[in-house]
Amino acid sequence: MLAAEKAIALSPSSSDAYHMAGMYQGYAGDFEKAALYEEQAQRLSPIDRNESMADEARARFHLGDFTAARDIALRVLQERPRWLTARTVLIAALWTLGCQDEARAMAKELLLKHPNFSVSRWARGFPYRRQEDIDALVKPWRLAGLPE
Repeated sequence: MLAAEKAIALSPSSSDAYHMAGMYQGYAGDFEKAALYEEQAQRLSPIDRNESMADEARARFHLGDFTAARDIALRVLQERPRWLTARTVLIAALWTLGCQDEARAMAKELLLKHPNFSVSRWARGFPYRRQEDIDALVKPWRLAGLPE
């Protein structure tokens, strides 16, 4: 049993345990399980859900549900407009949905709020197990005009 699943077994009503399990599963490449864990984290703690929602948006992006990724990221940004994870997922989802102009506008807005942002530095912060998962996420950022 994975440590994250053991934490859930020990504390099944802990939104933090589900959120951490979701993050772990996402970085390990099991995006289906990641999304399910993040949904459960949000059900258990609807007041403190932004982190979990941002990670669910990222999992949905990797699952190919770009519309859900966009919609979830937008909901996070309504409450936390400077949240980089949500904004970068939104840019990737918009680009992939064919909304390139909107993705470029979001990239410009990101740089206004975070002028020192760089794709390579931000991407290094994601501990994905598989290179192709991080590549899928960062390619749209570059195409939308975010600096390397």
